Amino acid sequence: MHLALKDALVEWKSQSNYNGPGDFVFPSHRHKGKKPLDLVAVLKRKIQPAFTKVGITGVGWHTFRHTVGTMLAEMGEHQLTIRDYLRHSNLHVTNKYLQATPESKRRAQGNWWSDLAGWLAVGEQINSDSVASAGVRGVRSAKCEVCILRPPLHHIDFC
Repeated sequence: MHLALKDALVEWKSQSNYNGPGDFVFPSHRHKGKKPLDLVAVLKRKIQPAFTKVGITGVGWHTFRHTVGTMLAEMGEHQLTIRDYLRHSNLHVTNKYLQATPESKRRAQGNWWSDLAGWLAVGEQINSDSVASAGVRGVRSAKCEVCILRPPLHHIDFC
């Protein structure tokens, strides 16, 4: 557990009416801290109504799991780390949780476009006739349509 999270939970419990050693961090007031808070009741009485007020329906605890998984992916965490964090048995289940956000799609498109523009610039700078006369093979050129359209699949043996 991250130290800041631990400190926050200890602080939270210290401010509770039920802060004894046997009491829960999120205690049930009805059971005087000896049982945990009823999460189904919290969802139905607090969380879902709050989301409904802003026009979002269908929120459940798995909504938060999906959000955490997606946020971890956005932060660049490896899929195996996300799988373990969400306690999934395999990546197939984890992949169902991960969703590409509009920001990540824009970032991917920008990265792709930047790379493509770089490949096109290289193709324009190299004169295929001078490359051929020098006996150099496998260099991207402006005359090579496949290299320009599909730079990662550059066909070295055929240019």
